[in-house]
Amino acid sequence: MAKMAASFTLLLSCALFASASAASDLWCGDNNCYEVLGLFSNATSSEVKKAYFKQSLKWHPDKNPSDEAKNEFAKLAGAYEILSEPRRREDYDYALAHPEQEWRNRARFFRDKYFNSGYMQVGLSHVFLGFLAVGSLFQYLNTYMNYHDNLAALKASSWYKTEWKRLAAERSSSTSKSGGGGGGADGSCRCGGS
Repeated sequence: MAKMAASFTLLLSCALFASASAASDLWCGDNNCYEVLGLFSNATSSEVKKAYFKQSLKWHPDKNPSDEAKNEFAKLAGAYEILSEPRRREDYDYALAHPEQEWRNRARFFRDKYFNSGYMQVGLSHVFLGFLAVGSLFQYLNTYMNYHDNLAALKASSWYKTEWKRLAAERSSSTSKSGGGGGGADGSCRCGGS
């Protein structure tokens, strides 16, 4: 038990170390987004756009077929994506100013990546309706399963079996006494005619 706890602690500490070291690589990898575009941190949005277009002419894979050009253009595109959107740029500047707040910077990065970039723009009402629909589905399935479990338990009880036999005997005796009506006790059809 002690070995398992020690191995779990070691695994957890390795995971935390790996996630903490990766927090600084979220935005532009090992590079500074401003340096990738050749800018200072006080550059305006029009300067960011001009620098991106100037450098993209040099490194675009259609104009420069080398492997280095593909990597450089990918860095340029990533840096421009971050610096061109005001909220992402604000969060990136905050991450540069406060590198010690790794978890907050990570949360800001993923918020910007998934909730502000058009991938998952979902309103709170849609989330609520989704949870309501899933909850209703589980409630229905639970009720359905409970009904069938209770019905199976009822059919297995001795009271049900004796009542079933009594009703079957009562039904067979009533159909044999009436003598007509469409079916006999033996299942033959007693329809009129010759």
